[in-house]
Amino acid sequence: MAKSKIIKDLVTDSITLSQALERVLIIAMEIEDEALKKWVHQEKNGYETEENVPDYRIVKLNPIGTFQLVGMGTIMTCKNKILPTMGCTDNMKETMNNYQVKDGVTAILDSLKSIENGGQAGIPVPPELFYMFEENTNMHLLNASLTINKTDFVRILNATRTRLIEILTMLEKNFGLLDEIDIDVRNYDAIEIEKLRTEMMNIVNGKPSGTTYIISKSKIKGSNIGENNSIEKDSNLEISPSLSITQGEKKSILQKIANWFKNKP
Repeated sequence: MAKSKIIKDLVTDSITLSQALERVLIIAMEIEDEALKKWVHQEKNGYETEENVPDYRIVKLNPIGTFQLVGMGTIMTCKNKILPTMGCTDNMKETMNNYQVKDGVTAILDSLKSIENGGQAGIPVPPELFYMFEENTNMHLLNASLTINKTDFVRILNATRTRLIEILTMLEKNFGLLDEIDIDVRNYDAIEIEKLRTEMMNIVNGKPSGTTYIISKSKIKGSNIGENNSIEKDSNLEISPSLSITQGEKKSILQKIANWFKNKP
């Protein structure tokens, strides 16, 4: 069972996802993990335009629009309906099927609240592209947007939270309690620290190896903290050579002892 407060708070939703990311950012700086620090920063503040996002942030967009149908001398207006895509170009279909959500977690939460309040979240379609959805139909498009489902936003937030929990659990198992973390990675084997960093990024990318303990027996150089750990010290103690006592010296010592008892009052 996890012992660190940050893990318990995250599991029980006692802190926001943004607050959890801020705490993990501090830990990433403590262990000098630039890749983890970058991921946390991107999840919190958003990804730059040119950056690719993790697979869990790729969603399918739904074309929604308001249009008029003309027929039999009547005009019928349809609001917020799914639009046909048979006239869309391959590039448009690729965009709709593999859209990268680059917003930070706070912005995603705002979009989620907007949907729950009856609104929509997505990208407006410019009027010059309406023809793609009007092709081979008798509708006149008034407005259109490519929207993101509520379930996709929930999935992204849950994926980020799950990855944080897995990363924090791995850090706790290797370093111990994380509440007052003070780790100097120079005290650890550099190869094992690098393996730990790699495994945490595997978690981010959804490809964990299942390995939990990376650092062998939580060994710290020059410390007796941790399982089966000890401080190796150089000893300068010099052992004197064995003393040899001659028979005459032995008799002299015994005589002195006998005289001491004889003269004792």
